[in-house]
Amino acid sequence: MSSSLKKGDAQALPDYADQDYMILDLSPPPQLALSVRGLSKTYKIAQSIDDHVTAAEALAAWVLKGFRGGRYQDFKAIHDVSFDLFAGDVMAILGNNGSGKSTLLKLISRITEPTNGKIDLYGRVGSLLEVGSGFHPELTGRENIYLNGTILGMSNREIDREFDAIVEFAGVEKFLDTPIKRYSSGMSVRLAFAVAAHLRSEILIIDEVLSVGDQDFQKQCLERMRTLAQDGRAVLFVSHHLESCRELCNKALVLNEGSIDFMGDIEAGLEYYADLQQVNDIGLLKRSQAAR
Repeated sequence: MSSSLKKGDAQALPDYADQDYMILDLSPPPQLALSVRGLSKTYKIAQSIDDHVTAAEALAAWVLKGFRGGRYQDFKAIHDVSFDLFAGDVMAILGNNGSGKSTLLKLISRITEPTNGKIDLYGRVGSLLEVGSGFHPELTGRENIYLNGTILGMSNREIDREFDAIVEFAGVEKFLDTPIKRYSSGMSVRLAFAVAAHLRSEILIIDEVLSVGDQDFQKQCLERMRTLAQDGRAVLFVSHHLESCRELCNKALVLNEGSIDFMGDIEAGLEYYADLQQVNDIGLLKRSQAAR
């Protein structure tokens, strides 16, 4: 005799209370790509000592400052950030300007060192953080492709296999042997994304720079990132274009003044971020009215 089990049909579930065994989920656990624990980054920023009325007073203060040293205060760009990213995850990093998004990506990309905390990377990292990042301006497009591949630990043979796909995706065939410094910002971004997305890295980090490209190229990039995630890559994606985040990402992390305010499902994250923006806008309006 057979029976069908429908969602929510509790009566159809067998009772295992009196059995001496358990049913286990034997599906393999998700593969960890990135683990961040207690990450903090503090900068020393100069603090103004006095307001000076005359040029003589300003000059005297500047001379004294040279002997005594200036005053500095700590600025916490990132504070006690912890999260995990698994293979196949695409996580949107959301937050207002100055919330710490770019600093977080630079820490994970090892461009700058953290003040405190730990970053464990389970694979190679390909990153696109700003226009021209990772490129040597005096080298040609062709030479920069091989340079980036070498930095990622790839052999020339491995780079050769991906070379044609990189060039076709970027659409820079005519300019391959032209120095990067002669490229427009749009051309640089197209080639940089093509390199980051085709060379063998297990973790892909993309900042807001895709906004430099035209709409067709942005769609092309989103489709490529979706394919990479389906192939098991982990992606960190920073964008103020929320529809792109909704279309591409399955997770969200919302930063506010350097700390995590929210981490979870993308839809809930976008809703939280919208509410946060509204609160910040109200606060900004009140401060503006009070200053009048």
